[in-house]
Amino acid sequence: LPLLLPDLILDEIAIDAGLLPLDQEPIPAAAEQAADVAGSYLTNRRPFFGRAQIFGALSPLVVTALPDGALLIPTNKIPAPSRFERIGPDLWQNALGDRVAFVRDTEGRVFRMADGTGAQTHDRATGLSNPIWLYAAFGSAGLFSLTTLMGFIWRRGLKGGSRLGTAASVVALGAAVGFWAFVASGVSAVLAAIRLGSEFIFDQPQATLETFFVFADGMLVAAAILGLSSVLAWRAEHWGLFRRLHHSALAIAFVVFGGLLLFWGLAFGGPI
Repeated sequence: LPLLLPDLILDEIAIDAGLLPLDQEPIPAAAEQAADVAGSYLTNRRPFFGRAQIFGALSPLVVTALPDGALLIPTNKIPAPSRFERIGPDLWQNALGDRVAFVRDTEGRVFRMADGTGAQTHDRATGLSNPIWLYAAFGSAGLFSLTTLMGFIWRRGLKGGSRLGTAASVVALGAAVGFWAFVASGVSAVLAAIRLGSEFIFDQPQATLETFFVFADGMLVAAAILGLSSVLAWRAEHWGLFRRLHHSALAIAFVVFGGLLLFWGLAFGGPI
């Protein structure tokens, strides 16, 4: 008992001062609340107009919920994501004392995250503003572009079978080649950025970046033409069902990808 007396006194002082830790919630409830706030967030200091919007899509902050109700959130203090424990309603804290708070709208849905720096907040990425859809569209367009090129090699040429079929084949092949040229121009711009550092941003225009923008515009144009060419593919003679479906899938992938490039301002978004 004498050894417990100091702890009992400190507990009473903590209660009077309002410093007593909150009772731990059951793990299922804590896990449910953590899952409610988990997701991707975009800094509100990102560009909201023009081609520079894409930089926001390239660096989302991902909040991961753990089964015990804790969160894993990247910070600028340590390389690995930091573990945050819940200390109050919509409030989490890590071992270093860093806190994050989540803000809800009038309907109770989380739409923003604020950290303890006071320098920025992060908007929850929902709908088309979630970069995952841009990544998925990019992957789909790349997959069908690759299979289109493989089909061209396997058939040893266009083998359109008719005028309509040849026209559709030319459009599909051009779109597939254009996609990989777009990727190559993006890689070239990234390598130039690594080599030049901050000069890459402040010393404009940069040839590699301007080329990348031109190809991004071309992706949207190719998507429109490819979408129209689907009509030719379904009216072409001597085309099998699989080839027609593949052409349509390629067109859909490009239309979705082109639309997201337009949404993020990368296509026809004006100067950076």
